[in-house]
Amino acid sequence: MDPYDCIVIGGGPAGRAAALYFARFRRRIVLIDADRSRSRLIPRIGNYPGLAAETSGAELLAAQDEQLSRYRLGRKLSEVESVEPDEAGFVVSTGRERFSTRHVLFATGIADIEPACRDHDRLVLDGLLRYCPVCDAYETRGMKICVYGPFAHAAPKARFMRAHARDVTLAATDDPALWPTDQLQDLAALGVSVIQSDSTQALHRQGKSIFVPRSRAAGDRYDAVYVAMGAIAHSKLGSAIGVTCDEAGLLQVDDRNRTNIHGVYAVGDVVSDLHQISVAVGHAAIAASAINKALPIAPAP
Repeated sequence: MDPYDCIVIGGGPAGRAAALYFARFRRRIVLIDADRSRSRLIPRIGNYPGLAAETSGAELLAAQDEQLSRYRLGRKLSEVESVEPDEAGFVVSTGRERFSTRHVLFATGIADIEPACRDHDRLVLDGLLRYCPVCDAYETRGMKICVYGPFAHAAPKARFMRAHARDVTLAATDDPALWPTDQLQDLAALGVSVIQSDSTQALHRQGKSIFVPRSRAAGDRYDAVYVAMGAIAHSKLGSAIGVTCDEAGLLQVDDRNRTNIHGVYAVGDVVSDLHQISVAVGHAAIAASAINKALPIAPAP
């Protein structure tokens, strides 16, 4: 059988959006999804243009699935184990199956580094534990907020949050000797309190609040905690075939979302530190359109 036009690896909003474009371009593709999209834990999406504020991440993914169901489209719920170059382009292997393809589109995303906590996913779904102030800081007016993580990661988020919440505390998990004096002074001028937290103790729910430990015997309760511990880019499959990564491990792309490897494209959080669904979907539209243009014209049925 002829190679596929493209294999899309990753089934979050970006991967699903790319699949939609390919389906409407009448291209022969397979979307391979390990079902680990960070979007499934979003309790409410408030900044996606045209989307009702009460829509959750899981509901958005379900709506994308309903849209995709109108088209003939190959989909696999599986983990991709390897991508290897071959004469036709690439071979994508899930362990059980191998797919020959002319192009590969990585929509593999990132994984947040999580704090020690009890019932992590439930805390995120309930809005007590958060990762993206760009997404939902707007809703924190009047709330008591904590930004949690090593000082270098947490300080920029704490500054950002101060434009939204009146009561912001930075709970730094590293040695106070590492906290720059000038940044401490800047945070103090903004009204941000800075404390040291015991990262070996678990964050956990207390009633309608979330508890952040200072030590084994003490801690504080907040309306929400923003985690600032960094993230790990799912870029190993790309880097294994020579795709260039930056210092953070993000795959590097041009203005058409092409990597340095011919036939390989990447979109969404695995290429951008602005972790926004609208950005990821925009990338998908650009990449799918570029791939479609690079392929031979498909004769009308």
